[in-house]
Amino acid sequence: MSYYNTTNLVGIELSNAVIAATTQKDSVLKVFELTNTALTPEDCKDILQKITNKVWSINSIRRSITDLTKEGKLIKTSEFGIGDWDKKVHKWKVS
Repeated sequence: MSYYNTTNLVGIELSNAVIAATTQKDSVLKVFELTNTALTPEDCKDILQKITNKVWSINSIRRSITDLTKEGKLIKTSEFGIGDWDKKVHKWKVS
């Protein structure tokens, strides 16, 4: 599941949220597939923002990466990059 209904949405609001989250997860996977390189969540976010001209939440990007990892579509590598706040963060790539 790609949408976590923590605000107890129902009906059309829930449907729209599920569709948006699924689209976001698909977009995140597409970035990894197209770049064919290991990326940090911040790298993925930056690429998505350049491509779509939209603001993407880093928390949502991380959630999508976690879900895609659980589904076996991405793998966490032993590589690191520099994320927000100049901290080391792991990179992921297509499995």
